Amino acid sequence: LRAALAPLPLHLERDCVTAVLAERMLGVGLVEGGVMLIILDETVRAGFLLQGAPFAGVHRRAGSLGAMRTGADRVPLDSVAGLAALRRRLTPDEQAALSAGGPLPVTPAVEGWIEDTAGHLFDAIVATAGFMAPGVILIGGDLPRNVVEALIAQMAIERGHSTIRPHQSPWMSSIRPASFEAAGIALGAALLPFFDLLLPLPVPAV
Repeated sequence: LRAALAPLPLHLERDCVTAVLAERMLGVGLVEGGVMLIILDETVRAGFLLQGAPFAGVHRRAGSLGAMRTGADRVPLDSVAGLAALRRRLTPDEQAALSAGGPLPVTPAVEGWIEDTAGHLFDAIVATAGFMAPGVILIGGDLPRNVVEALIAQMAIERGHSTIRPHQSPWMSSIRPASFEAAGIALGAALLPFFDLLLPLPVPAV
């Protein structure tokens, strides 16, 4: 692609990083303590904004939450919280509604997925945010907004049960829906060329 598009610049970045950049510039802004943005779609992953800059880790794999083993059953988070797990519970009409991107009725099947996901996702948040202590935790991705809000409400219940869990979480930051549909991935990607043109070049290492 670089050769085909030359001399135009080509920007390559992970979707969770572009999503958290959109939150920084157009969403929640600069939050003291930073931002943790969790994306729920086929896999579960997170983007981090620390001291105003995206954090990807030494090997650029920070935020790969889906492989974490969570819950009392110690299963990979992707197997519980990924959209494939939700689709398995839905009727064909509900699957079509989910694909269309509109509100999804919170039926008993959806409630069951929310309850299962909330406990496992809360474990991942505690394990990850426990040493980063972000100022805010955002949930986004391909879920309808009403399902995201129901999931956050259920995680608040899980937090209330923390006294009977193997860990405590009195420090937990507020958990809110992401500012944009689909976590703002496309918005953040559209900002990349502006960052390249408008921001100063990095200082060369001495």
